[in-house]
Parts: sequence; C-alpha cells; structure tokens
Amino acid sequence: MLGMMQSQINEEFFTQGFPLEDDPPVSKAQFCSNLKAQRPPNCPNLYPDSTPGVPTPGKSAYAFNQCGPNRLTMWLGDKFLSHIATNTYSGDFNAPAPGVSFLGACQSHDQCWAGGESKASCNLDFVNSMTSACNGLGSAGAIDSCRGYAGLYHFAVTSTDKSQEVYNSQLQKRECSIWAQDMRTNNCAN
Repeated sequence: MLGMMQSQINEEFFTQGFPLEDDPPVSKAQFCSNLKAQRPPNCPNLYPDSTPGVPTPGKSAYAFNQCGPNRLTMWLGDKFLSHIATNTYSGDFNAPAPGVSFLGACQSHDQCWAGGESKASCNLDFVNSMTSACNGLGSAGAIDSCRGYAGLYHFAVTSTDKSQEVYNSQLQKRECSIWAQDMRTNNCAN
C-alpha cells in the first residue's frame, strides 16, 4: 500500500514537472542547451516583436492592426464595400455601418489570434461582438445591414486562405516570443 502511494505521489510530481528523487540534476549548461534546441523555426533572434502578454525588451508593445492586416487589405476592402453596399457603407472600414464601430471587435480578435487562442473560438467571439454592436442600432433595416457587414468580416477571417496564413503567422510569432522570453529569463542568451 505504501509503495502504491509513493508511486502516485511520484506520478503527480512528474506530471506537474517536478523532478523525481531518482532524476539526476540538470546543469545550467545542459538546461540552456536543451532550451536552445527547442528554438522554433523562423525565430530570428532573442528579441522578436512583442506579442500579447509577452513583451520584448527594446521592442514596442504589441500593436493591433485594426480591421485589416495591412493598408492594401483595408484599401481593397474599402473599395469592395463601397461597390457592393453603396447605399449603406459609411466609408470607414473600421466602422462600416453608420453609427457603429467594429474597431473594438477587430482589436480583440487581433489579440485573441496573437495570444495563441483557438482560431474558431476567436472567430466566434469576433462575430458575436460585431453582432452585439449592431444590436444597438435603432431600426431593423440598420441592424440587418450592420449584421451583413459583420457576416462579411466573419467570412474574411474564417474562409479565406489569407486568414489562415495570418493566423499561422501569429502562432509562430507567439511561439518565438515565448521561447525568447524563456531564454532571456533563464539567462541562456550567452
């Protein structure tokens, strides 16, 4: 019975990352060597761009990209919305429906993807946030029009190849930031 209890205790310590009594101690050099070997692909150095919750010394804090990953996307999106919704489009890609802004939803979505969360849950929160913003509009027509924009934005982040590329890129940046922070925290940068 006592042996079985000791095995359970050892198992708990092992699953929580605590060394067992029988494990040989790991030297700092070996620890750092192991950590260096875990360097993520496409991780250029120990000072990558900051990601949410993982600041990098000497780098700016994580920056949101608003409602488009770059100026070209926003310009194309603006032209597309201007063309298909000439009567309802506000002319502002961050606030396509008059009287409502999607900027907060877009920034939360950026942070969710860059924070390493599930793409599906980030996208669901995104569309729910935009839809909630639409619900504050007065008329049924304005709400429906606004929800149409929410649907287009949701489609863009769920169904395009570019959205998957951006999501994968955010995950890689996050993995690199965490690894680099571990290297710096454990003084393995030398």
